[in-house]
Amino acid sequence: NEAHRHRAGRDVRHGYESARRTPVSTLELRAIVYHDWGRTNFTFNFVSETPLPRDGNDFGYSWGVFRKPAYMAMKTDKAMAGMTMPKEKTPPAFSFQRLGYGVEMIGALGDAHNFGFDWQRQQHSLGPVFSYAVSKKWTLHLEPAFGLSAVSDPFMLRMGIGYSIDHLLRRR
Repeated sequence: NEAHRHRAGRDVRHGYESARRTPVSTLELRAIVYHDWGRTNFTFNFVSETPLPRDGNDFGYSWGVFRKPAYMAMKTDKAMAGMTMPKEKTPPAFSFQRLGYGVEMIGALGDAHNFGFDWQRQQHSLGPVFSYAVSKKWTLHLEPAFGLSAVSDPFMLRMGIGYSIDHLLRRR
């Protein structure tokens, strides 16, 4: 029994090593529709992923509702450009003004040969989204998601760091 477990572990490691050595190239296109209501944002993404150099497309979607951190919303009004505004006070490091939150759902929509919503044959997940504004430019993201269909991964944890380039556009 011990020898079987050792051999199975070696086979799994070999599979990972083989996958790491396999180059994968894809082209991902997104059509993004969104609307902001003050600090609240609604976004829908339609995703088309094409493996290169093969033919065929895989399709997917994501939608979400998100409430931006109050700290990120404290910006001067662009209509008042040229007016001097008082300097904004930075909230404490562990302030709720730095926290953003929302909900996101992501999933598959088939491929070029079988497009559509087939709940039991496609992965779909839903979960909360949290962000923390480290500064006006840097943000940390945490997104735990739970599988909704029988073929979905039961749990995913996505983490990220973001850097805003909005300040570059305002200098022009």
